[in-house]
Amino acid sequence: MRPLALPLSALGLCCAALPALAQSPTSDLNRINDSLIRQQENRTIQQQQIGDSNLSRMQNQRQIQDQPVRTGPGAGYPVR
Repeated sequence: MRPLALPLSALGLCCAALPALAQSPTSDLNRINDSLIRQQENRTIQQQQIGDSNLSRMQNQRQIQDQPVRTGPGAGYPVR
């Protein structure tokens, strides 16, 4: 019976602490909620910027692919 006494007393302490955790002030919850909203807004802006950058890079790559390849004499020199 001695081994059960220790876990039951520990369980009693945990259960006694639960009501104290459940009674957090509303202002703390509002602050947490506001913080989560700001984090989501920042992630949304970052994802939009990454998407715009990727789109621009893909368009540039397509323009380069659409240019005709110069061959023959002077192909390695810029056109004037």
